[in-house]
Amino acid sequence: MKSLQFLSLIVFLGFSIQCYSQQVWSKTYGGSLNDNGICIKETTDGGFVIAGGTYSFGHGSEDFWVLKLNSVGDTMWTRAYGGTG
Repeated sequence: MKSLQFLSLIVFLGFSIQCYSQQVWSKTYGGSLNDNGICIKETTDGGFVIAGGTYSFGHGSEDFWVLKLNSVGDTMWTRAYGGTG
């Protein structure tokens, strides 16, 4: 498994993650409201899955948010789970 560090910057544009052994890539994910990554795991295909919360996407208030990334940080899919409250 690759050595990685997770950096979550909760800012107006969301959050950013950076992968290190050497810096391989850096990308920003999220919308115009507060979004945050709580956990990141490497997947068996060399990509990553991120779980966190979002105010930018979903059905209202803060929702649970999952992103699947490929090995270079491109978003493969994203899902928001939650209700209006």
